[in-house]
Amino acid sequence: MKIAFVSDDRENISGHFGRAKGFMVYELDGNKVLRNEYRLNDGGNNGQCGTCQHDKIINTIKYVQTVVTRGMGNRIHEDLKNNGIQAVLTDETTIKKALDKIVQGTLTNHPEMLH
Repeated sequence: MKIAFVSDDRENISGHFGRAKGFMVYELDGNKVLRNEYRLNDGGNNGQCGTCQHDKIINTIKYVQTVVTRGMGNRIHEDLKNNGIQAVLTDETTIKKALDKIVQGTLTNHPEMLH
């Protein structure tokens, strides 16, 4: 399973999906991390989400089953869903804590964080 975390610094989960610099992508086998990589957000536009190119962002994280963020708009949420990617909105701030909770099956989705 592949999970992408929206991140500017490879350690913390960014507060807004479209404005993030990139994605930390983890490949898991059960509770074991097989590999990870950082992918730049080629569809973002210098922090201005209103001008994001959703198709480019989705292409950046294709083959990922889940994306974890602290905030996103309704349009990109629907576009992800239509491309088979589950969006999880979390109140966790660090990738490590969120990844631990995913492995334990305890990460809570907060859809009220959509805007």
